[in-house]
Amino acid sequence: EEAAFAGAATRTLRRLLPGWRVRRNYPYQGTADGLVTILRRQLPQTDYLGIELEVNQAHLQGGGGFPAVLTAALVESVTGGEARHGR
Repeated sequence: EEAAFAGAATRTLRRLLPGWRVRRNYPYQGTADGLVTILRRQLPQTDYLGIELEVNQAHLQGGGGFPAVLTAALVESVTGGEARHGR
């Protein structure tokens, strides 16, 4: 489920943010211990879908905030469109 969700979210981000580099498992492989890995071990797959998101600081605004276009794309990528419907 995580791979399907991440794939759909990635496609949505690429569609909504043309010209931005959207990568999966970069710069990390996604296998190191961290909160997501710990929760995967503790919770059943039917109850938990874990993803981590890293945004390059170059995309943040001067005050450290996310640009509106990035915020909207992130929300859409995880709540609507392909990710929510599994396509």
